[in-house]
Amino acid sequence: MDRGPMKIAAARPAVAAGSKLPLLAVGVVLLAGVSVFGVSRLLASPPKVDYRTSPVQRANVTQTVSVSGSVNAASQVHLSFKSGGKLAAVMVQTGQTVAAGDLLAKLDDSDQKVALQQAQANLNAAQAKYSSTLAGSDLVPLRNSVDQAQQALNRLQTNYVAAKTNLDIFFSGAGADRNAANAAVLSAQSTLNTLQNDLNSDRAYSDVRTAMNTANSMQATFQQAQVPSATLDQAITDLSSSLQSLKTLIAAADAGRPDVQGFGAAQTSVNATIARLQSAMDSYSAQVASALTGANSIIASLNTASTRPDATLDQTRADAGALAQQLTAAQQQLVASKSRFGALSTPLQSVSDVIVGASLVNAQNSLINVRQSLQAKLDSRDSDIQSALSSLQSAQSSVDNANNAIGNLSLTAPVGGVVTSVANSVGEFVSSSAANGFIVLSATNTLALHGTVGEADVASLKLSQVATITIDAIGTDKRLTGKVTSLDPVATVQQGVPVYGIDVTLDVLDPAIRPGMTGTANVIVASKRDVLVVPNLAIRNLGGRRGVQVLANGEAVDRTDVVFGLSNDTVTEVTSGLSEDDAVILPTAQARQTNPSQIRVPGGGGPPQGVPGR
Repeated sequence: MDRGPMKIAAARPAVAAGSKLPLLAVGVVLLAGVSVFGVSRLLASPPKVDYRTSPVQRANVTQTVSVSGSVNAASQVHLSFKSGGKLAAVMVQTGQTVAAGDLLAKLDDSDQKVALQQAQANLNAAQAKYSSTLAGSDLVPLRNSVDQAQQALNRLQTNYVAAKTNLDIFFSGAGADRNAANAAVLSAQSTLNTLQNDLNSDRAYSDVRTAMNTANSMQATFQQAQVPSATLDQAITDLSSSLQSLKTLIAAADAGRPDVQGFGAAQTSVNATIARLQSAMDSYSAQVASALTGANSIIASLNTASTRPDATLDQTRADAGALAQQLTAAQQQLVASKSRFGALSTPLQSVSDVIVGASLVNAQNSLINVRQSLQAKLDSRDSDIQSALSSLQSAQSSVDNANNAIGNLSLTAPVGGVVTSVANSVGEFVSSSAANGFIVLSATNTLALHGTVGEADVASLKLSQVATITIDAIGTDKRLTGKVTSLDPVATVQQGVPVYGIDVTLDVLDPAIRPGMTGTANVIVASKRDVLVVPNLAIRNLGGRRGVQVLANGEAVDRTDVVFGLSNDTVTEVTSGLSEDDAVILPTAQARQTNPSQIRVPGGGGPPQGVPGR
């Protein structure tokens, strides 16, 4: 403001030298006016500005892409049988409306029913096998075999122990019988001597003399019996020795040191001795039997018609009876002794079966084998059950496959719709690979809004995104929902602009909606809840950067450090740089003058532009 007067002062000489004094006067007046105006502006109060603001607040932000288009049926279904065959029946005709699940046509199923019967039979067998395996029925024979093998081994062990005991019992019993027979023979000899003395004193009867002669002959028989008796005694002694050797071999075998060859030789020796003993016993028994015959003859002679009444012969008859009894007892003892000696062969053979024939070892091995078989079966039980289960499942799968094969011969409508075409007639062969299908069905169970989007929006769209849909014909106040079900991968150029086709399928059908109606789908491409937002109007270009102006202490403060996020048509998310309840300035601020006497110079163009916005 000071430079003006200085410039005016420097120009005065030029004005004074000429004839332009009135012009100078006007300039002085104008200069004075401008000076007054400037001073007034400097001394006046600055104008107060009212800013239009909006608080930074929390809200939900949903970003959408708008798609406009028309409603159409969602799809056309080309239906074919899963397998080929002869067409048996067609239940529909072109133009007929069908519901989902309605039977459309059938193929001949005679071959498939035979296959199902066979598969069912196999399943029944597999079920029986699995049930048997699960119940352990296959273990029953093995357990029975183990029980039988154990019982056989127990019998052999019992018989073996009994046989070893019987060798001693039979030998001792046979020896005792032999001794008893020998004692009876000796008693008989003594009785015979007494009888002879009795008979010598009673020679009055011829029958008594006959008895005397018989008694004398019996003495000779007793003498003859001594030879086989001695042979018998020697055989018994030899048998005792052989049995002792045999028992030694048995003990060695029981201790785990079997001598099969030695035992066989000992067994042969024992058997030979028994045979020799029995032969000697037969000879001896024959002599005793002969003596018994003589004793009975004497008794008969003493009981004839002539001798019976004679009481003096009663003692003689008693002695003769005693002689017969003694010889009878001797004969019985010899028979018992021979039987016992002969019975030795039975326990001897049982012992031989164990030692030579290894019957006990074989029985033990047999038991071990069947136990191992049972254990192996038990060990494999889980795998056997699993195998049987796998077979059962396989058989069940075969039945299922057979049922599926029959089911595949029936063609049903997957959705409701209208039959567009039927390709074949009954009796013709239908292929499963027909290009256009056997029956074509236009699906009316789903409707989709088809439209296009530009290349700026297509990148944010994806299948299955949710959308809100409005149909113009039924009113914008009725909002429907849907999902993106189709999005063209390649653009189509329309009027020189690349666009991408998109289908938004309605979630729920509305009877009022008809194919061909127009509408709009707003596809939700992004959404955030409870985030800081500012109005889109508040965002401006500040020195080449996006930012906002914040009202602080009544002044507008530029903020270019704000980071923005998701936005829609009205608001934008703030991820950092602002706090909740900060006041951001909206555009179109209006200034209000507080000095009514403010000077305006006509023609001056008003106050300098931009002052109120500083």
